[in-house]
Amino acid sequence: MRPTRRASSRSSSTTSTRTTPERSSTVRVSPSARATTVPNRSSSGTASPAPSAPPSRPTTRTRTWIGWSTASTRCATCSGRPPGNSIAGPNVRTHDAARLPPTLLALMPATDTVSDRAQQIVDEFSLFDDWMSRYEYLIELGDDIPLLEEEKKTDENYVHGCQSDVWIETDLDEEERALCVQGDSNAKITKGLAALIIRVIDEQPPEAVANADFDFLDDIGLHEHLSSQRNNGLKAMIETVQERARET
Repeated sequence: MRPTRRASSRSSSTTSTRTTPERSSTVRVSPSARATTVPNRSSSGTASPAPSAPPSRPTTRTRTWIGWSTASTRCATCSGRPPGNSIAGPNVRTHDAARLPPTLLALMPATDTVSDRAQQIVDEFSLFDDWMSRYEYLIELGDDIPLLEEEKKTDENYVHGCQSDVWIETDLDEEERALCVQGDSNAKITKGLAALIIRVIDEQPPEAVANADFDFLDDIGLHEHLSSQRNNGLKAMIETVQERARET
């Protein structure tokens, strides 16, 4: 009798759980939708509305960092945007919480001079305990700078004296009396070094660029952690932008 009862119970259970609505009332679900949504069934056996699929992520990533926003990446002269809508203008307080702690916002001054921007960089680099992490951050900074168009990679914009190929383009926004600077390199570390320079001087008055001391590079210990060739390239980039600022 015991095996008979088990078979009966098993049969009853199978019958109740496999009861499904007729095919005519079944809603077909695409394979992509089945991966994310499962129809619920009510006690009457009819299919209840499937939960809505979560919104898909945007295909374009907007990466931002303190002092630079890809939402507005170029000055008025370079992009035709209204003056002040630039990588170092009103968006200087833009912050990506996934990259650096929000507490850095409190360290950022309200003004926007060469010295202020340099101090922001010093504060950011001080968060890292070792130079491997600082190198990685330096590479990220280089990855985030606006791309320099191929037609601007000319002999005139080429920086001589660097270990890698480097181009720096400068243009004067006469209305704002500000020097607009862009750059690029085929080497990640060198591009990161260019990003530091550009971040500090972009859209600053030519006089401020020409007289900038770039002491913040020593404050973060950069010179002692670069090879002699990279230090020479860094010096060549600084001399190039300052010479152009004096000629403007």
